[in-house]
Amino acid sequence: MGIRKLAAVSTGAAVGAGARWAALEFGGAEDVDVTILCLNVFGAFLLASIAHWRGRPPSEALRALLTAGFCGALTTWSSLALLTAAHLDGGRPAEAGGWLAANLGIGLAAAVMARWMQLRRPERPGTQRGPQISGRPDAEAAS
Repeated sequence: MGIRKLAAVSTGAAVGAGARWAALEFGGAEDVDVTILCLNVFGAFLLASIAHWRGRPPSEALRALLTAGFCGALTTWSSLALLTAAHLDGGRPAEAGGWLAANLGIGLAAAVMARWMQLRRPERPGTQRGPQISGRPDAEAAS
C-alpha cells in the first residue's frame, strides 16, 4: 500500500470513527442497540454501493478512503459483540440473539439491495464492471 492510500484510509477512518462516536454519544444511552444497528446497516449499504459502482470509477485512493477507511471505522463489529455479551451476561439470550441476527440479516439485506440498485443502473462507456474494493475486482467479476 502506497503512502497516498495509507493517508486516504487513515483520513476515512478518522471521519468514520468520529461519525460513529457522535452517533453513539448523541443517540442516547437507551438507544445504543438501535444506533449500532443503524450504523452497521448504513455501512453495509454504502460499502456494497461503492463495491458495485457502475459510474465513472473513483480513484484507488478515494475508494480506499470510503471502503476500508470510512465504512470500516463507521461499522462496529466489536461494539456489537460487546453488547451481545452484555445481553448474555444480563440473562437475556433471546435479546442478544435478536440483535445479533438483526445486524447480520438487515445488514446483508441492505448490501444486497445496494448491489441490486447499482447493477440496475445503465453501464456507461469506460466504466469498470463488477465489485471493486480498493481498486481490485473480485474473482467472480473477473471471470
